[in-house]
Amino acid sequence: MARLARIQVSDLAAGLVLAPERYDPARRPAVLDGRPLAELVTLVAEGVRPDSPGSWQYLVFDTGDADAGFLHTERPPLSASELGSTKRLVAPGDVMISRLRPYLRQVAWVDPALAREGLRLCCSTEFYVLRGRDPAQIAFLVPWLLSAPIQAALAAGQEGGHHPRFDRSALLELPVGAHWLARRDALGAAVAAAVGQLRQGRQGLSRLSES
Repeated sequence: MARLARIQVSDLAAGLVLAPERYDPARRPAVLDGRPLAELVTLVAEGVRPDSPGSWQYLVFDTGDADAGFLHTERPPLSASELGSTKRLVAPGDVMISRLRPYLRQVAWVDPALAREGLRLCCSTEFYVLRGRDPAQIAFLVPWLLSAPIQAALAAGQEGGHHPRFDRSALLELPVGAHWLARRDALGAAVAAAVGQLRQGRQGLSRLSES
């Protein structure tokens, strides 16, 4: 069923964006008590280029490596010169979400087990990398991002036909309901435990294939 929204010229997004998806009311879930995601996190902008100096090795994550909360790590580390293009740096504790085709559920928590001396973690610039504004962990954002209302809002916010993406405002303006915030510690601990079990299982299977 078609949806209509009447927008005043003064309410158009910066640059006078005319894409109808930008003004779809479904982009904003109805949450009476909550906080905008932008109040809880910042978007990481720091990157690394193929000509970056130093002797670091880089573990690179592509969009297909983020799988409904878990981050696959099958690729070997690379030197900076092997990166091929600019990547976005990430750190344990961050949450990653691909802006490309949100229905693929390419969301992941960067678990501490990935950290190794001499190794930096980085990802495709198709990811938005979320980092908490305070020391409290943000792993609880993984089930929130994967919840049906938020998935529907991101789907409504995607723009473009061939490679549909949602922009940063569609993400950062989403309200995190009070019932999610009240359970953030318990949910975060549950995410960490589940990811840890998956990581151990993947590593165990890998060792079996090498025996």
